[in-house]
Amino acid sequence: MKGGKETEERRGVQVRPDGRPPPTLDYNTPPAGPSSPVMPCIYWVDGDRLPVCRAGHDDARPSELSAPAGSGLVIRLRRVTAKD
Repeated sequence: MKGGKETEERRGVQVRPDGRPPPTLDYNTPPAGPSSPVMPCIYWVDGDRLPVCRAGHDDARPSELSAPAGSGLVIRLRRVTAKD
């Protein structure tokens, strides 16, 4: 994003809040060319935790934070503090 507009370079994570829950983000793995797949995700901030649910390649954005066990489509990140 530059100046509020999406740029041609597509690497990393782009958060695109549209005001409706759940918030969405799109990511891909660098190096990412113009034709690299973007994985649509949803996430939710829960205190110091950030659960993220992503779609598989060529799948639609998930509508809820759930996926089949062992699929790797839901990750749960936790903020680490100095005392951890």
